[in-house]
Amino acid sequence: MQARVYLLVGTILALLVAVGTVLLLTTHTTALPPARPTDAAAQSSAGATVLVASSTVPAGSTLSATTVHSLFAPITLPAAAVPATAFRTQDQLAGVLRYGSRTTTGLIARGQVLIASMLSGLAYPQSGSALANMLPRSVVATTVAVPALDAVNGAIAPGDHVKVVYSAPTRAGLEARFLTEDSLVVATSADGQADRYTLALTAPQAALATLLQEQARTMHLLLLPSRPARAAGASPTVLLPTAGGAH
Repeated sequence: MQARVYLLVGTILALLVAVGTVLLLTTHTTALPPARPTDAAAQSSAGATVLVASSTVPAGSTLSATTVHSLFAPITLPAAAVPATAFRTQDQLAGVLRYGSRTTTGLIARGQVLIASMLSGLAYPQSGSALANMLPRSVVATTVAVPALDAVNGAIAPGDHVKVVYSAPTRAGLEARFLTEDSLVVATSADGQADRYTLALTAPQAALATLLQEQARTMHLLLLPSRPARAAGASPTVLLPTAGGAH
């Protein structure tokens, strides 16, 4: 009889231990936080902004900084689906076209992502700044500090063309020489004392400009007349100096 009592008590205790274990495991599992996605999954689901054509753009169409907003609009795509050379914003595309209009190399369908190869003569927009992608290999961009009175009283603006004049000592005194006879002004800024002008120059011209500034020599910018407007569809005019611009 006593053995039966011990067996019954042992069975009850075993059942209680089993039930307690199940309850403990259930509570612990429920309290666990949900699994976090892996980094690769998070990156693939992340969105990226790209430009797509708002309507079909025919092959050979001329694009300028003023037509960007009407022809292309930003949308969000999964980052993994965005081409490396895609244009991301309207401002980025307008910045590239600011230095010269471009033509489409083929038809761009409505909703198609705009990439660099769809525009004539463009390098990869993500490989550098907008200006760096527009400069031909024969020229560089360099900045010169010129007092306002020696730069048409500060009226020179980006897109203008200038002659750059400096003085050189000779046996007879000083002689005026041209650093370049036609250079594109790509950017301007002022620091209160001298206006700074970023010019597109050949490498020898840029080297001479650097030397003149190290010698504290004053350069003078002469504003050239505006270029005539180009007819729609015509080939873009090269607005940069030739290799033989220095004298």
